[in-house]
Amino acid sequence: MHTLNKKSLITLSLTVSTVAMAEMQPMDDAKLSDITGQAGITVELESKINIGEVRYTDTNSGTDNEIGGGSLSAQTVSIGGANKTRFFGLNSWGVTATDKLDNIKIIMDIASDGDLIINMGPAATFGVIDFQVGIDKVELQGLSASTTLLSNFNLVGLIGAASLIIDTEDSAINVVSSIAIDDLDVDVDFL
Repeated sequence: MHTLNKKSLITLSLTVSTVAMAEMQPMDDAKLSDITGQAGITVELESKINIGEVRYTDTNSGTDNEIGGGSLSAQTVSIGGANKTRFFGLNSWGVTATDKLDNIKIIMDIASDGDLIINMGPAATFGVIDFQVGIDKVELQGLSASTTLLSNFNLVGLIGAASLIIDTEDSAINVVSSIAIDDLDVDVDFL
């Protein structure tokens, strides 16, 4: 069984925030002047994401002894709420059973030195964020054959809070998070 690494978490959190969309509404000058000088951006999120396929294809053709032309495909990807209230044998998490990823507050800000700071946590004063990530199949696809790396991936857990800081001085990404995995099921087919 493999563990979830920081790059996967970053990718997941950035994917979730970029998929969230809000209705744009025009603002008059009076409303706009009230916003001037506000620090950062705050987003409260409630979403359920279903993606048919995410595919990366190497742009080289793979012909004439050239490396490339193949793809990495993640099929039937779902991200949402865990749809349960009992985690780790306890019902005291303050979670509402729903299939939507909800109770999320994301605050993004740029520090005076140019660092990007993204803080994510429960929208409520106290609580956790329940989540579920599912992937039907991950395949390596060549020009004439394919191999299933893993299938039936299902991850259920809780997130307390997370911070992502992109430091401009040393081009580093720093991630701090509190995640608890209640259930992880996966078939590693190629083994």
